[in-house]
Amino acid sequence: GREEEMSALTQAVESALLGRSRSVLLVGPSGYGKSRLLAEAREYAALRGVRCVAVRAEATLASHPWAAVREICKVLIAQQALQELHQIHGYDALT
Repeated sequence: GREEEMSALTQAVESALLGRSRSVLLVGPSGYGKSRLLAEAREYAALRGVRCVAVRAEATLASHPWAAVREICKVLIAQQALQELHQIHGYDALT
């Protein structure tokens, strides 16, 4: 099973609840179950009230050390913009 990996992810969530944010890097070959493991961890985090951001690091960006951080920032900015649109206009901008 994936008990050891899931335990590490749930520990990261619990750490965040204590004010100690963490980054987690999932690495493995195609078909290894990274997406499923991440989905389970995000579900656990949501149940605990922890916000998660996930980005996919493409091999073409591997030579750029800040590429993943840039992608995370893009996701956070987009989420903030959608939240502000919802607050201003009272609807989900995606629908």
